[in-house]
Amino acid sequence: MWKQLRATPRPIGEIYAAKFVGVQVVIGIALVTALTTGILGWMLLPFEMRRMFGAPDAHVYATMAKLVLMMFAALLPVALVQFVLSARMRNILYPIGIGLALTFSNLLLFAPGLEPWLPYAYPGAVVMTRLAKPAAQEVDPAYRAPEDAFALNAAKGKVIVVDEGHANRHSLGTSEHGGTLRWIIEPAERAGMEVRGLYGAARQVEGNLLIVAGAAAAYSAGEIQAIEAWVRGGGSLLLLTDHPPFGNAALAGAFGVKTDPRAPAPSRTVFTELAPHEITGGVRQVVTYGGQTVVRKDSDILLRSQLLAFDYGRGRVVVSGDTALFTAQRKNGASFGVSENETLVLNTFRWLLRLK
Repeated sequence: MWKQLRATPRPIGEIYAAKFVGVQVVIGIALVTALTTGILGWMLLPFEMRRMFGAPDAHVYATMAKLVLMMFAALLPVALVQFVLSARMRNILYPIGIGLALTFSNLLLFAPGLEPWLPYAYPGAVVMTRLAKPAAQEVDPAYRAPEDAFALNAAKGKVIVVDEGHANRHSLGTSEHGGTLRWIIEPAERAGMEVRGLYGAARQVEGNLLIVAGAAAAYSAGEIQAIEAWVRGGGSLLLLTDHPPFGNAALAGAFGVKTDPRAPAPSRTVFTELAPHEITGGVRQVVTYGGQTVVRKDSDILLRSQLLAFDYGRGRVVVSGDTALFTAQRKNGASFGVSENETLVLNTFRWLLRLK
């Protein structure tokens, strides 16, 4: 108690400092324990589940550590103020009341949507909310492509490869946990094609079409060189980029595409003016959902700064600044993505696979 501490022969300043440091050490130990538990819990998750979060393990660990440091830093000023006030005031209700006032102002200033939390949360809760990854949209298992999506004799024997080795936000998933690109498998197999995942490094690409969708992990220089050479030799690439960390600037840059993470639209945007191309034939409108800007000289701009198509050597490339355009998703029970852009998406696959 402060009353007993004031009666000690040691300088009161040293005692205050020692007690404050002791309290912070206890808080630090608690946060480190929470960090360790979080990392161990993450490591115990099955690989397939970890990959669905769209971030490599090292990135998750770094984010957890950053969160702990930010929480400690956010709590420190309030703890210091309350500690000093408690030393100067005999009534404990005063510093508690001031702490709650600081909580109100902090939450109202930095996170106005959290008023219902008051007065139970302290600034650490604001930090957690500001750093927390927004809830991902759900996979739409109900979407089914048309029966004749790829029903052409030319499709038989072709192979579609989906990159699954770079913490991809969008993937085929598994039969138990379908991914947002799993809708491709059924129509492709009906047409006699094969769809397979690429789980390792993309140093050797085989097949007719490679899909890179929302890769969060960077590609090595060797991988980029291998993909570029493969496309130049006759392969096709569907590169679906998005806001960070899914920008894939280095891979896009290998094909002369410049990316800009500033979203071309804040949310849902409807395009009704489409450039003439085999991909846009029969398409009346296209819906995009944000993402980033993609630009390249000497390419067909199908959607203004959002969707590019061009020949590259003997191969073909389509780059999108929005991954949702080609994926089967739903939010709040409503389907979006490929379900709203079916004709454009199927035309893109047919063009890349040279089926039309």
